[in-house]
Amino acid sequence: LIFALVSWGTMNASANALPGDFLYPVKLATEQVALVLTINPEGKAELRLTFSEQRTRELLARYRKNGTIDAKLIKDMLDEATLALNKISSLPKEKQPQFYSKVARFNSYQKDTLQSIQPYVSGEQKRYIDSAIETCSSRGEWMQNMMKQGMYCPWDESSGCSWR
Repeated sequence: LIFALVSWGTMNASANALPGDFLYPVKLATEQVALVLTINPEGKAELRLTFSEQRTRELLARYRKNGTIDAKLIKDMLDEATLALNKISSLPKEKQPQFYSKVARFNSYQKDTLQSIQPYVSGEQKRYIDSAIETCSSRGEWMQNMMKQGMYCPWDESSGCSWR
């Protein structure tokens, strides 16, 4: 019982941890456990999007706290969004357009967030931000084209995707 209480308390305490904090690895491990325990493909896709949102919030919090940009955090943020997008093919066909739209809105949010701090950074950090903004822009254009064409997953027809 004591072990369970300590574990639960540690997981709750780690929820607001930022990269570099002592409990941040616990937070990441908790996320991975949640992902493994989620069986539903839609749930996995939602979790990936949630993790990307967490990385976005952590990026902002860390920037506000010490004025620095963490390149690994930007990479993790973008990678989680990509993993969410890659889960679309495992969703029921009727849910794919809705999730595509959700990822597109989230992508715009990430781009706006990055653009809000872009004027205040310089040097190497500015390159990280500029590259991430470009990734968000490209991803947004690609998703918009896919939705216009009626294709709701990023794979060719041999992987199960088809035109509607």
